[in-house]
Order: sequence, then structure tokens, then C-alpha cells
Amino acid sequence: MAQDAPMINLRSARKELGMGMPPDAMGCANDDAALVQELCSPAAKLTIVEVADWTVDLPISDQFINTTFGNVVDVWGTANGKPPNGVAYASNTLATPGLVPSDMIIRGLSLRFLVEPETRLIKGNMVVVGGVSPAPIPASFDVIDQNSITNNTLGLGAGQSMLQAWIYYGLPTWRAMYAFMNAYNVVWSKNEQDLLIREPLTQSATIQPFAEAEAAGLAFTGDWDTVNDYNNKLSGLVGAPGFPALQQFIPISHERLGSYTVAGVNVDDVTPTREQDASPSVFGGIGVPRGRHMIDPYLFASPIFWPAGHTMGLRYEVRDPKYQAQFQRWMSLTGGTGGNAGTDLALPFAPAGTFAASGLAPSTIAANQATELTEDAIPVGVEQQVPMIRSLNKYGRLRLEVGLIGLRVPQSWKAPVLKAIRAGAIQAPNGYGSLVGA
Repeated sequence: MAQDAPMINLRSARKELGMGMPPDAMGCANDDAALVQELCSPAAKLTIVEVADWTVDLPISDQFINTTFGNVVDVWGTANGKPPNGVAYASNTLATPGLVPSDMIIRGLSLRFLVEPETRLIKGNMVVVGGVSPAPIPASFDVIDQNSITNNTLGLGAGQSMLQAWIYYGLPTWRAMYAFMNAYNVVWSKNEQDLLIREPLTQSATIQPFAEAEAAGLAFTGDWDTVNDYNNKLSGLVGAPGFPALQQFIPISHERLGSYTVAGVNVDDVTPTREQDASPSVFGGIGVPRGRHMIDPYLFASPIFWPAGHTMGLRYEVRDPKYQAQFQRWMSLTGGTGGNAGTDLALPFAPAGTFAASGLAPSTIAANQATELTEDAIPVGVEQQVPMIRSLNKYGRLRLEVGLIGLRVPQSWKAPVLKAIRAGAIQAPNGYGSLVGA
């Protein structure tokens, strides 16, 4: 029995061979037909010839907000394996960023923002670890009242303090990239200054993955590994602006049932719980749905010839400062914008001066009204104050990706490409390059 022929990866072959086989040598008509077939084929419109991307682990230190994620975000101009401050990893298929090494016909741009495929809320408490090493692990109540803090029912060690907190896992990557799309233009230029395209990202980019709404709330997932990874992330940020001391997140370990009196002191009645080991609802990742009349990816009306050795500038520039501030807030460790620290790690309930500065509620209750009834043999009503300040903690991984859609032009294709340029079928904003005399 004859042995089956080996499978061939046609997509890889197309990418490696540029525009495939050279045109027929029998005549220009065949050359022209072959060129048209290549440029109009669906596969040619989706071939990524060069790509650059950043991987970003949230949150990032506030000091890099205005430098790396300021008015200009330059993913395309980043060297392979040399990420800027605040970026975990950067890759680029170009040996010299921004410099195209071979003649190309460019069909369009692939501008994608990849976010976490799920999001969930993890409830717990943020603890300033303190100077004791190793630090004791305090109890983590689902509800903390002022008596818990005053009487140290929580078991905090020397120098430790606690603030009720959440981890938003995944969600910050959605919010950051949605705001980014609304805040920035994509700008394409030649020679780093001659503008070719300035297009809002809302008209040219996509957020992926996209999941249907039915995915929301139909599953649960464990949180322990996520919390551990987040705490490791925080350990590497100690000393960053707005984060002078080590803080760690502790998931809920005890559920508060009420309170009772011991030696005249009101203490909490709690029970151990594992209910918060997992998030009961997991929400599928969001995206920007694309209508049939929208361009996805961003394809040009006509192909563009780009000669080898010519610089290509491809960057994001701010156009809406309101959305830029929101983008920076969801990227930032403290929720800061414009290089200034924010308040997310001690999120106030309301602007200063609106309510009591103590951040406790309720601050006053009429005598014998709306009190908690203790579990004593003879119950008594006790006013319970709870902190109204929270720590909002952002965590997740996202990717900013920039790709060129097109075809490399081998020597054998240069004559028909030159003819197509002169006929107006292909644009050549940088001139003919090495096509002349080919």
C-alpha cells in the first residue's frame, strides 16, 4: 500500500514563500492575473507578516503610568525581549523595530487587545504585614466591626493593620482595554513624521476574547491560586509610590454570626467557613462585537507597497483625556492617573467633607434603636460600627498586539507589482524602492 503524502501547512508555506510561486513566464497577462489572484484571495487578506506585542500584568506601579502608558503608547517600536518599564514581556518579529526588512505589499493592520477570558470578585481583607517575620496570619472576617478592631478579635500582630478588600480578577483588563480603545488613535507614519493614517481605535481595533452573555453566572472557580499569585505580585511592588509597606490579601476565613459579652467587652461570634474558597459566579470575557458592515481586521481600501529599509511608525496617540484617565486608573496599583497616586488601596466612601472622616457607619444611632441584639443569656442592644473604606485590588493579564497584514514581494514578483503601482491598483507612498530596474 502506498504511503500517504505528508501533510503540508499551507498557511506557514504562504507566509514563508511570500506571494507563492512566481508568475508565469509566458506573458504579462498571466503575471497580472496571478497578482490579482494573490491580492484578492481571502487567505492573503489575513496573513500576518510582522507582529509586535506587549504582555502586561496588572497592576503596574504608578511611576510607569505616564512614561509607558502616557500620551503615546509604542508597542511597534519596542525591541524583541526588551520590555519598557511596567511591561512584563515584549516581542517583535522585526530585528530593528519599525524598519521593514523586505519589500512588502500591506493589506491592513491587525490591532488586537487580548484580555482575561473570565472575571470574578474575590472577597477578603488586605493586611499590612508589619515588622514581625514571619508575620502571623490574622483571622479574616466577612464583616469587620469597630469592636473587632478595638478588641483585636482578629488576632493582628505587632505593626499589622487590616482593611476590608476585594480582588477584581480579570475585570480590570476588560475595563482598561475598553477605555484604551476610546482614548487613543492608531497613527501610521513614514519616516517617523509624515502622517499616513490617524484612525480612532473604536473603528479599527478589537478586544478579544468575546463570550456570549449566557456564560455569566453558570460556573464557579477556585480562588486560592489566584490569591497566591496576586500576593506574589504585590511582594514585587513594595517601595513603589503609594505602596511603601508590604500588604497581602487574605481570603475570608470566618463568617460573623453576631456578638456577645465577655468581661464587659463586646466580642464577635464567628464560625470558620470555606464558602469563600471559590467565586460562585464566573463571567465570560467581553469583546467588541463586529457588525457585517464594519472592517475586521482593519483592511485598507487598496494595497500599499512598502519598500525594504524604510522606517514605519505605528503607534497609539491619545485623543480623549477622559477615557485616558480611566484607562490609567484600571492599570495602576493605586488607581492613580497622570502620574499621581490614587485612592483604590483605601477607597473612600465619599469625597472628603461629605461624611465623617472616620469612615465608620453608622456614626450615630438613636438610643435603643437599630442596634444588634447580643447572644448573651440576657441579650442587650449594641451599636455596631463598620468601616466604610475598602481596598480595591486589580489583577489580571492583558496583551496589546500590533500586526501587519500583507505579503512579502520576492524578486520574481517585482515587475508585475511595479506595473500594478503605475496603473494605480497599488499605492506606493514611499516610492518604488528596488522595483525599478527589476
